[in-house]
Amino acid sequence: MKSLLITAILSAFWMFALPVSAADLIGQWTLNAEETAKKQPEQKRAKVTQRGFGTTVGGVPIPPSQSGSPVPSGTISKPVVLTCENLNIEKDGNEIYVTCDDLPTRVFKIGNLHGRLTKWNEDRLTERYEAVSRRVSHDFRLLNKNTLRIEVRIKPQRQSAQRYILIFDRVVESGTQS
Repeated sequence: MKSLLITAILSAFWMFALPVSAADLIGQWTLNAEETAKKQPEQKRAKVTQRGFGTTVGGVPIPPSQSGSPVPSGTISKPVVLTCENLNIEKDGNEIYVTCDDLPTRVFKIGNLHGRLTKWNEDRLTERYEAVSRRVSHDFRLLNKNTLRIEVRIKPQRQSAQRYILIFDRVVESGTQS
């Protein structure tokens, strides 16, 4: 009897739930700074020390600049999506175009191309790749038709993984008044 009741409740829930699909990722999105700030995990920082031969980050020496201050020339840039405030997602065949503010468009090609595994299914777009110095994953996931959650994970060699979460709201075209 109890399992019958649970089944009935779940059936009613699924019947009235609004389905989302990968096609719903397409569109314009704007960063929800308040929700993004709430979702940010605490990041571990690399240890920076001053010893004998200069500054080191995680034990790797960093050469001093002309001014004598350390220049993190060996640091790896973060994925562009982490700087976005406005995002546009379009799909053409097996390519997904993600445009972020005034930056160049990033193309995600579905499949496994040059070590980048990109998938587009149901309610998400994912990409994973591994370079000599780090592993990176992007996960664009719809929470509902008007909320997009982007998670970026960066795992440098011999360091803790860093995780970033961004929450975007769909830009809804306002209707014309009569």
